[in-house]
Amino acid sequence: MEKIKIYLNGNDKEIDKDSTVEQVVSTFDMKNPMFVVELNLNIVQKNEYSATTLKDGDKLEVVTFFGGG
Repeated sequence: MEKIKIYLNGNDKEIDKDSTVEQVVSTFDMKNPMFVVELNLNIVQKNEYSATTLKDGDKLEVVTFFGGG
């Protein structure tokens, strides 16, 4: 399978060509259901994860929220 390079949370990462946001996010051990995915400075809605295909050079940020005091 052909690979592409994306920037995931600021780090280079090689993934399979035609990978979706959903596939990449599923590789995270997300214990906290509160997170946001940003692709090239745009928020991706959760219902669009499986339809959003990543391209070479894309910048993906996965940000989790947590409370505290």
